[in-house]
Amino acid sequence: MLRFPARTQSPDPLAVIFRPAHKIANTKKMNKILLLLNIVLLSSCNGQTNNVTENYSQKVEYGLKGNVKEMKKYVCKVENNKIPLDTTNFFRSYIKTFDEDGNSIEYNFSNKNEKNTIYIKMIFSGKSKDISYKEIVSFDKQKKEEKEYKYVWLNDFTYKIVDINDENYSQTQTIKLNKEFSIIEDNFKQGDYESLEKREIIAKNNKIEKIKSTITTKTDDKTDISYHIEVVKKYDKYDNPTIIYIYNTLDEKQLSDVVFQEYIYY
Repeated sequence: MLRFPARTQSPDPLAVIFRPAHKIANTKKMNKILLLLNIVLLSSCNGQTNNVTENYSQKVEYGLKGNVKEMKKYVCKVENNKIPLDTTNFFRSYIKTFDEDGNSIEYNFSNKNEKNTIYIKMIFSGKSKDISYKEIVSFDKQKKEEKEYKYVWLNDFTYKIVDINDENYSQTQTIKLNKEFSIIEDNFKQGDYESLEKREIIAKNNKIEKIKSTITTKTDDKTDISYHIEVVKKYDKYDNPTIIYIYNTLDEKQLSDVVFQEYIYY
């Protein structure tokens, strides 16, 4: 299930999300992590920083400014201490489209690894908080799975994403937002697997500078803690991030990935 990830969500569900600290024993668990990660990366270093609570939309939740029509995100790995300067060798991509009110229309995600490429397409319906979507997951463009999800709001700032066809809600993702509708907590559960992400947003001059995420995963009686640090290096004229550095350690000494983001506006 991908939150928009997924994360992703998510899980790039998103998220999904796959972070290096997560050791995935099989394809099914890998998918959960991939889908969770999308949450982190799609909402990465975006967030409202003003004191006015706007009407909810997914564009607001992702922290995008201006009348965004489309956002493209490319993730490139840092190898041999060489920092990527463009998107030539990206291994993960996201394309997200919005209507003029900021509601999601469609989301496309791809991730390349040594064995195959995973593709996720999400087609959204509804407006504001009344959201549902169809998710199609495939490997190497061969259709593998199709499901439908909906948002169930628990209060003004907390919602669950649930499988429409799962009456027992055996798989759930709970998202908590702050007063400005930015994600501060993401909890994904399925069977004996659970992932809890807590986010600290650091802003200056009405712009997000950094997001620190602590991710606790529990599965097979094992608990792992990992970190995901996002640092904005460049913005466009609307103050939307265009270059983001990703670290997986709190000291931010070892750069892991570089994210390039592009925008089309109405």
